[in-house]
Amino acid sequence: MFRNIFLLPLLWATAAPAAETRAWNFQMFLDDREVGQHQFLVQRGQDGIKVRSEAKAEVRILAIPLYRYHHLSEEQWSQGCVSAIRARTDNNGDTHDVSGARLGGQLRLDTPAGARELDGCVRSFAYWDLELLRGVKSLLNAETGQLHEVDLQALGPSPLPLGGGRAERYRLRNGESDIDLWYQQGRWVALQATLRTGGTLRYLLSREDQG
Repeated sequence: MFRNIFLLPLLWATAAPAAETRAWNFQMFLDDREVGQHQFLVQRGQDGIKVRSEAKAEVRILAIPLYRYHHLSEEQWSQGCVSAIRARTDNNGDTHDVSGARLGGQLRLDTPAGARELDGCVRSFAYWDLELLRGVKSLLNAETGQLHEVDLQALGPSPLPLGGGRAERYRLRNGESDIDLWYQQGRWVALQATLRTGGTLRYLLSREDQG
């Protein structure tokens, strides 16, 4: 229904020279075992914010791959709202896409569940900017194209998952599971969430990005 409007390119590589890019490179752990990496690139310029997120994970038993996951998404933000999105997820061989653009006051999406129109300012799970998470009642899941009701709570200073010091901890409740986030001087440094399939997912900022 909306597919023609999604030809709008996000053009990550063609931002203005004045744009500022910041990177987060996380190690992904399932419980205490490293299983992959997740990188976020956030580029701020005169035309808004561009975000590129890529996660790769693989679970093996005795060198035999049991599970693979790959997610790649690109978003454009304008005035604190998502104005365009394009995402593809390969969940152990099950591949699906989400794409959309803001037109006429609505974010119009193609999702695995069909076309959707979302009114008002829509934000995604922008862990990379704590201020974008404050005060919102719902967030867009870039993997599914669904909106989740959320509530952000400040928990105060807390040890980082897997050690490595302390940071300000926040809990993002989304109705299915709690996502804990840690920030040091406003910079996102860690994440922890209990998976519906069992186990605990943890993100820890790579050594190169710490400090």
